[in-house]
Amino acid sequence: MIGQEAFMKRKKEIIGVVYFTVALFLALCLLSYHPSDPSFTRFVPEYQSVQNIVGAVGSYTADSLIRLVGASAFWFSIFLFVVAFRYFKEEDFKIGIIGAVGLAGIVVATSALFAAAVGDMTVYGARMRTGGLLGSFLAGLLDAYLNPI
Repeated sequence: MIGQEAFMKRKKEIIGVVYFTVALFLALCLLSYHPSDPSFTRFVPEYQSVQNIVGAVGSYTADSLIRLVGASAFWFSIFLFVVAFRYFKEEDFKIGIIGAVGLAGIVVATSALFAAAVGDMTVYGARMRTGGLLGSFLAGLLDAYLNPI
């Protein structure tokens, strides 16, 4: 019986380390984002260096997330950091459907809020949508049906 408890504890610790690693990866990708890096939306010749700390994978990941959900992309790394620490602290912690729905809700809401309230901003000379495609779409819907208020 003691062997089973030790196994479950190690399993939880490994899951926590994986979540922490993914959260750190996303945070580094997003924090070192540069619009001139190669991505799905920008072709860059091979000889140009990548500004992103994580490299080409980081530039593709960060650009995809920022283009889709805007500044709300940071919620993913925050959520994963919280989940990782809860796996370390609580023995019976599991991510439930409520947590996933909550993350989706906060990402959708803040994307729309950034798009409606802030609009576009310039990052390293490139014009970016602060709410991403999702936020711009939702802000357009809200504006069309509810007016600017």
